[in-house]
Amino acid sequence: MSTTPWTRTSLLLVIILCSPSCSPNKTAEDSFQAGVSSISPDEPTPMEQIEAVQTGTSHRILVSQRPVAESELERISELTELNELLLDAGVVNDSQLERLLPNLSLSHLRIRNSPITDVGLASIAKTQSKLRVLNLPQATLSATGLMELRNLDNLSFLRLGGDTIDDEAVEAISKIPNLQSLHLIGPKISARSLKTVAAMKNLGSFYLDDCPIADDAWVELFQSHPHLHIHVDQSHHDRDPARH
Repeated sequence: MSTTPWTRTSLLLVIILCSPSCSPNKTAEDSFQAGVSSISPDEPTPMEQIEAVQTGTSHRILVSQRPVAESELERISELTELNELLLDAGVVNDSQLERLLPNLSLSHLRIRNSPITDVGLASIAKTQSKLRVLNLPQATLSATGLMELRNLDNLSFLRLGGDTIDDEAVEAISKIPNLQSLHLIGPKISARSLKTVAAMKNLGSFYLDDCPIADDAWVELFQSHPHLHIHVDQSHHDRDPARH
């Protein structure tokens, strides 16, 4: 999965993405699926990107070539006009998030390869009321932490990974009021979670990777949510109405 650098926030629609042949929900993160951001040799340095935000020529920071430095995080924390923060090389922890986020107002936050827990998630929920896209593929989160997201009315697209995502965690995710797309990577969920997903009537896309679930449960999901767009392990489900 690669990211498309320097896209406009208005195109930022999805955390769960389709292949090029998959037109529903195709957006600014269309190459998001594999979980690895592309590294461009022409990527500006973090300080160059910080200066671009300060001068108003950009509203986005993407750091994919190396971990962001503590001094750079401090400078980023001052960028009140920043809309998109994409940190792909890690390593950002909970305490750094607590210092980073209070002055920011983000629409899109992606942090890969970082040991973020419920503590960091609480910082996100507390400070980022305008957040629309949240992508934490290597976090360690529980139902308790995920319940914090229920107050984010603008959160539309959520992508999470890890075996701490269980049926209770999916139940907590279902409380996010306007969630449209959900992508789970390697969770430990059962058919119970598919029933929860089926009840999420605003949901248009559901991606599930590395988590085998019996066929009968999928049949029941499609019966109760027939227009839901579903990928399983990077492929359209056979019953997906958009598979063609």
